[in-house]
This record gives sequence, C-alpha cells and structure tokens, in this order.
Amino acid sequence: MTNETLKRKPGRPRGTSKGEQVLSLSDEEIERFLKETGKDKTARLQFSLILFLGLRVSELVELRRSDVNLSQALVAVTVQGKKGGFKKAYDLPVSLSHQLRLYVKTLPKNGLWLFPGKMPEDHVARITMQFLFYRLRDQAGLDKKFSIHSLRHSIAMRKIRQGVSPVHIQNWLRQKSLEAAVKYFRLGENAEEGARSAERDDELFR
Repeated sequence: MTNETLKRKPGRPRGTSKGEQVLSLSDEEIERFLKETGKDKTARLQFSLILFLGLRVSELVELRRSDVNLSQALVAVTVQGKKGGFKKAYDLPVSLSHQLRLYVKTLPKNGLWLFPGKMPEDHVARITMQFLFYRLRDQAGLDKKFSIHSLRHSIAMRKIRQGVSPVHIQNWLRQKSLEAAVKYFRLGENAEEGARSAERDDELFR
C-alpha cells in the first residue's frame, strides 16, 4: 500500500516542506520503525502509545501515572486532548497492556509523570521525543518528510481502512471539530487493505 499524502495548501508558512507533505506511514513502515527501537523498551512503549492512541507529542509527555488504570485486565489510559480537545479513556490491546504494566513497575513510587525527564519533577521533553523519532526514522530508512506528528495521522488512516466513521475518528483523536476528521476521509477514498487491518493492532504493537 502506498503512503497517503496531503497536498500543501497555498500560503503555507516558509520553512515547511514544499510540494506534497507525507501524511501517514503504512503498516509495513510502522513495523520497520518500531523494530528500530531494539532493546529500548521505553522508546517502543512511547511510540506504540503515540501510534495506537493518536497522541500529539505534548499529550504523550504530559501523561501522568494517575492517568493509567492497572486495575482491570486491559490497562486503561486517560488522555487529555490538546487544542480544545476533550478527555477520553482508552483500553489498550493485550500486548500494550503488558508492556505498560512492566514499565510502571520500574517507576519511582511517588513519581508524578508516566515518562519522567532528567529531573524527577519534570516530564520527558518534547524535543527529546522528536529527536528520538528522527533517529529511528532514519535508521529504518523511511522518508525524511515524515515527522513525529505523522504517527498521529497514521492511526487515523488505519481506522479509515477498518471502515470507521468520521465521528469515530473525531472521537478517537479527541478533535474539537468534525471537519478535522473528515479530511482523512477525503484522503483515504482510495485506501486499500480494508477491515483486515483491524485485526492487527495487537500484533503490530507487540
């Protein structure tokens, strides 16, 4: 399956990519990207959460330990949406639930953040995640047009191939307006793969 792309709008600010902007990764590219995390289990967990939940970088780094509910079979994560978005709780797939349970056990008991920074009172910095993404992207041999925000778009396009509605996309990505979700459907009119991708979540994030 080819990458979905979104044409650059007229009047795009200087300093951004010219021509076409790569919007999302295919499942095969996601697998290649995650494979590059190697033995870094924290990095794999961070990017798997971004991918599955469609997180903005700011939403990932600001996750708190209190946002994680370990009291049920599938771990639940509550995300506070940015840019006018709303708060939403998600049940993680089995593999991601297992990863998160193991990870939480390694954290200091009284820590505030799910992903602490260099100082215990700080969360990991956004720029740290961005540079880590660039390194893994390049190691995986992926197009340099991909940004870390492309991972958020990727889950939207996967869900479209699963046959979901614009309202579902809006709700999953915690978007303020339905119009923001509809753009993915215009982009994915000719998307392939179909509903079979819905069965691959647990396999993809293992």
